[in-house]
Amino acid sequence: MTVDAMLLQRALELPASAIGYFLGRELAACAHPRAVIELHGSEIDVWQFAKKGRCDVSLREGIHNQMGWTWKRRGELEEYQGTSWFDVKWEGHSIEVVMACWDRSYQREICHWIIADDSEVARRFSTALADFGALPDDANLVFSNGCWSHDTAGFAAIRAARSEDLILPDGVLEKILADARHFLNSRETYKKYGLAYKRGLLFAGAPGNGKTACIRVLLGELGLRALVVRSFNSRYGEVEQNVAAAFNKAKRAAPCALVLEDLDVLVRGNALSALLNELDGVGADTGILTLATSNHPEKLDPALADRPSRFDRVYRFEPPTPELRRRFLAHWNQRLENALRVNDAAIDRLVEQTGEFSFAFLQELVVSAMVRWVADHAHADMASILENELRSLREQRRAPTPESPQRKEEGDS
Repeated sequence: MTVDAMLLQRALELPASAIGYFLGRELAACAHPRAVIELHGSEIDVWQFAKKGRCDVSLREGIHNQMGWTWKRRGELEEYQGTSWFDVKWEGHSIEVVMACWDRSYQREICHWIIADDSEVARRFSTALADFGALPDDANLVFSNGCWSHDTAGFAAIRAARSEDLILPDGVLEKILADARHFLNSRETYKKYGLAYKRGLLFAGAPGNGKTACIRVLLGELGLRALVVRSFNSRYGEVEQNVAAAFNKAKRAAPCALVLEDLDVLVRGNALSALLNELDGVGADTGILTLATSNHPEKLDPALADRPSRFDRVYRFEPPTPELRRRFLAHWNQRLENALRVNDAAIDRLVEQTGEFSFAFLQELVVSAMVRWVADHAHADMASILENELRSLREQRRAPTPESPQRKEEGDS
């Protein structure tokens, strides 16, 4: 398609409300008789689509394409894609993709125009491109600051999670898995009896006792897509709009798991009533499994925590008993190299001295001891190192923190 090299610049010089219409009209006229589809959404990413081997892409010559780099982490840059014109090869078809970005009312507008030989090819490519961006097959979706992002690290953590590494009271994990599987396999039963096809599970208990680890194992065992909500707050959007946006996305992605992290923090202020409305109003045929965690379930409004159909089951994650501490330490001990392992008597001593420890503190005990052993392995005794690290962690737990007075005033323990 022949096009004026200054078309994109002329469009971006217009008022924000006119850019989309102008580009759509000009591209349709230039492309005729080819088909043009206008595709909205900040999740569309032609460059990443190509990197995953879904198509071949090159930048149109003779046009300034706004491509650059942003800082991702120390020593690493991430490619940035702005207003650009792409030539694409997909399933034997030659396709053009025009991407324009501009600011409007404190928000970033991103729009793509898909140009193909006929409307069917344009529609199929647009669908594949939108599905890839909206529902990635190698990342979780995370909602924060009013928008969704891809979380490959969280996805990898789910893939790596193993049920044998999760130490819980006998039968608890099996019960949770059976609950979730029964729901996912019972769609026709729900439909037959006119029941809303949705379910909510709340994992409640003090930090560090396996709630997040259990969710990872659960998602891995079920093979469910994970949509994770970390905050309903954003700089410009209203909380109620963000709650609705999170649930609307889950409805489109269903069957899926909608994970609400730290529920007692998420639902402060206007978020509570909005969340209650969404939990009550989820359609009858959605297939959303809502998984929520709460470190302080006593702070949750009874309308949220104590009413079935919002969260149908509450699973408590208590600090580990002596038997669970023994199982946890023995499990980690078995995974270590022979030179790092300790005998049963050493494990028994640790069990007796860690009565106040959560699973997270027990794991830190083992990991810090491993690190210390590596540093001092020439003359190291793992049992002695564990004892020393235990004393250090116990002192850390007893040390006062700046937040302690405020927590006491709020009634925390």
